[in-house]
Amino acid sequence: SSIESSGSSIMNYGAITEVDEDDMEVSYSGPASHADAVAKAKGGRSKRRRDVSVSEKIFNSMVKSKHRANAELELMQASMIVETTYKKYMDEFLTDSFVLLLSMVFILFFCQVGVETIIPVIMQEYFGYGIFENSLIYMAGGLEALIVFFGVAIASRYVRDTTLQIIGWVLILIAQIWLMFVIPHIEKGNVTHLVYFMLGIMILYLGYPIASVANTCLSSKVLSQETQGLGQGLRRLASYLGLIYGPSWAGSTVTKPYLYLGVPIGVMLVNGIMLILSYRDLRKVENQIKEDSRQRKAKAQDEESDRLLAQDHS
Repeated sequence: SSIESSGSSIMNYGAITEVDEDDMEVSYSGPASHADAVAKAKGGRSKRRRDVSVSEKIFNSMVKSKHRANAELELMQASMIVETTYKKYMDEFLTDSFVLLLSMVFILFFCQVGVETIIPVIMQEYFGYGIFENSLIYMAGGLEALIVFFGVAIASRYVRDTTLQIIGWVLILIAQIWLMFVIPHIEKGNVTHLVYFMLGIMILYLGYPIASVANTCLSSKVLSQETQGLGQGLRRLASYLGLIYGPSWAGSTVTKPYLYLGVPIGVMLVNGIMLILSYRDLRKVENQIKEDSRQRKAKAQDEESDRLLAQDHS
């Protein structure tokens, strides 16, 4: 009877037969009041899970927004740095002084290697000299340039770089004009004309080292520390262009000396006008560097004097 009464109570109040917590599915058999209770429990758990899911989405959205804002800020800062750096480089590279120095170093190497290109042609065609004689000429020119380099190293302590640049430019221009009048009138086997031709080469090798050293020094002075590396790279690029185009131009116009020498002479005259216009700015830069150097030396001497006085008192 007790078993029957228990079974009847179960039949009256019903029982939960299956519960699937993962899928939130509940199987129920029984009266409607118990079904409502189970449905309510199911809805509560689903609501809590939806609340957690929404919170996670909001949190993830906030994290992504923060990362996006940081990335945009970093991108903005990087773009500002690039813009500032670009403006600084352009302000220094597009100055009259630096453009002048680039054009001068180009025409300097253009003229030098151009003359070196036509030396074997002139020597063999008009005087019958071969490899040995040409080698002696190149060796003599290199020795002259080496001596001039040592002389410039000493003279630069007493003479400004702008002055050396003008001296080198004038000597190269004189050599080009001299050769333009000599080469078209060279006669085969005429020793006097050989001397005239060698005199032009000697003047060229005299002016080249002076102009080269002065150009390098002035280029380092007109640029700041931040732009120094790229600026010297551009200067080297200009010199390489002169080394490339000089022989090409000389080889293609060696039979037309007026054209061959007239073009570089014209470029050098334009450089002379630019040098006159930029002379004051170059001098100003030199004066500023000289004054800064003097102040640093005076400061170093004062610090050394103070240190010695402190040692004497101690």
